[in-house]
Amino acid sequence: MVAFTVYAMRKNIITPLLEEYAPGLSSPLSSGNVWKLVWVLVLITAAGNVINDYFDLKVDKINKPKKVLIGKSIKRRVAMFMNHGLNILAVALCASVCYDYQYWIPLAIPLLAATLLWWYSPVLKKKPLIGNLVIALLVAIVPLWTSIFEIHLIKRNIGDLMIHGEILYAAMWQWVMAFAAFAFILTLAREIIKDHQDIEGDITGQYRTMPIIWGNRFTANYTRILLLISLAGVCALPTIFHFPLSRNILLPAVLLIGLPHAAAFALTFGIEKKEQVRRLDWTLKIAMVGGIVCSFFIPSSFFANL
Repeated sequence: MVAFTVYAMRKNIITPLLEEYAPGLSSPLSSGNVWKLVWVLVLITAAGNVINDYFDLKVDKINKPKKVLIGKSIKRRVAMFMNHGLNILAVALCASVCYDYQYWIPLAIPLLAATLLWWYSPVLKKKPLIGNLVIALLVAIVPLWTSIFEIHLIKRNIGDLMIHGEILYAAMWQWVMAFAAFAFILTLAREIIKDHQDIEGDITGQYRTMPIIWGNRFTANYTRILLLISLAGVCALPTIFHFPLSRNILLPAVLLIGLPHAAAFALTFGIEKKEQVRRLDWTLKIAMVGGIVCSFFIPSSFFANL
């Protein structure tokens, strides 16, 4: 999903905007460096999953005993080595791209992400909402990732020569930030639902998650509010970006975003049932994927109205 999201943002947002406001200009990022940046995110995500399983071994034996690998198929010290190795490789790949373009600020992102994911399970996850916000912020970086490089490089290399330069930069940031906000809100909702699924083991681990502290009703209401905010944001996009609705985008948006949101909203009314919570988790996943897939249905004419 990380790789697919980066691909969708570059193909459906960055490239059409360049074609509209800078005809003949291609992305300053080489395909090789794009792949390196994709692998940075993939490796950091993998390392985060490994270290999360490492620290959550006790609660995972209660929450998902059949899926526990560390201590069974994988030794604990091997898991720790895997985490360090994946993080080091991710930082090295990012440093390689930063060196090629002499632009070092983005290197802080994988370093910060690796640090936050290290502290997530033993510290951050045990505090109400803090751990959820950290994961949501890290997921929101994914749609922005290559744009951080591309917008800077376009500005630095040929910014003064572009007639519509400021419009292009603003449009790029607005579009990718819209997808980042969508990912942030739905991830925030999904993380709280995952906490609800893991409530038995989390109590044993002395976690202080929202479902443990405030219970089912609060968790359900919190999830509903986030779903309404997410859907309201999607509905506001035509006004924000000044494009007319058409069947080409309206139908996919209803099917891929609207229906999963409605289904998730309905499922929150049975949040005390384990099977219902599991369905809700999957429905939120579908809504997130649907939002990214919808980018493939954005007509190029939309970008001419900015």
